Amino acid sequence: MPIASEYAFPFEHHQKFSLDNPTISSPGVSKREYVASRLLQGILSNSQTPVGNLSPEQRQALVYTAVMLADELLAALGAQEA
Repeated sequence: MPIASEYAFPFEHHQKFSLDNPTISSPGVSKREYVASRLLQGILSNSQTPVGNLSPEQRQALVYTAVMLADELLAALGAQEA
């Protein structure tokens, strides 16, 4: 299964008093999105990262780094399961 198509935190909620739409559901965020956001949070929590002084290129590099690391982590975890 491709990395981006697996989801974290899917939910389904049954509304007791709705005739039009009794069920609300969402697949959640992808595991890739979740892991990348946690990695980015960790990178930005470093007090040595001057978040307010980063250029757009530096910000983009941080985002791409988080996504790349997320892909590598999920691939490594997938390889362990096989």
